[in-house]
Amino acid sequence: MNLTVTTPGGTSTAVTYTYANVPAVIGVSPSSGPVAGGSSVIITGSSFTAATAVVFGTIPAASYTVNSSTQITAISPAGAAAAVDITVATAGGTSAVNAGDHFTFIGKSSVTLTSSADPSSYGQAVTLTATVAASGGNPTGTVVFRDGSTVLFTGTLAAQITSYTTASLSVGQHAISVIYAGDNIFTSGSAGLIQTVDPAVTTPAKPMPIRARWARPVSPARQQPFRSPGAATVDSVNNHLFIADTGNQRVQVLDTGTLAVVATIGTPGASGSDNAHLNAPKGVGFDPASGPCLRRR
Repeated sequence: MNLTVTTPGGTSTAVTYTYANVPAVIGVSPSSGPVAGGSSVIITGSSFTAATAVVFGTIPAASYTVNSSTQITAISPAGAAAAVDITVATAGGTSAVNAGDHFTFIGKSSVTLTSSADPSSYGQAVTLTATVAASGGNPTGTVVFRDGSTVLFTGTLAAQITSYTTASLSVGQHAISVIYAGDNIFTSGSAGLIQTVDPAVTTPAKPMPIRARWARPVSPARQQPFRSPGAATVDSVNNHLFIADTGNQRVQVLDTGTLAVVATIGTPGASGSDNAHLNAPKGVGFDPASGPCLRRR
């Protein structure tokens, strides 16, 4: 339109005046890029002609080119890992933020995996700890623990850490890995280690002397006096106490918690040369691999 000014002295020469609309951003592609910047981002919308600024959050674009009144190509700046709004400014004003102008700076995560005991022994509890670190923020989401291709556990990160404890790994070497799926702001990642599980070390129980004349079994029907008991040993795996009851030609097996008789080896009061009889057993030992061992004399 033409703009003139009139005074008592006359009317000015007309000049052209153009109304500038407020720009609007309706889409960005891609909608994410690395925190280091350098991504080429296509911004679509309206009223971009003569744009004076393109801003990612609070950081100006590294550079930009106005392709048309509806499109701008901008190079993303370096930024912190976060989701921001891209705004465009012209003489008509600055675009209002909306869901279509979101851009996310993606941070790089770093995953580590540690073991509380490596090597460990069979049956020993081992705690595997995954740590997902990143500069400028705390990664969130889940971490999957695997033994080879077998999933052991899926944990949720809390303050960048999640752990898994197991005592069921078999003897041998295990290729343990953790896989972080990433989240809306941080990249995925993984780490691994070789967990070695050695056979459990067992110490055979040593025979111990009997210092009590009477046992205290729970069942009255089995309450019988010992006659010249020789020695005893403990099966700590099954919680059994073996007592060589020499005078009764037998070995009594008691529960170590209740002292109840749970089994009798031999025929009480009768000696003999077959497998059903014992001849005055003097001592007893226990081998975890083969069971009780008797000393007859």
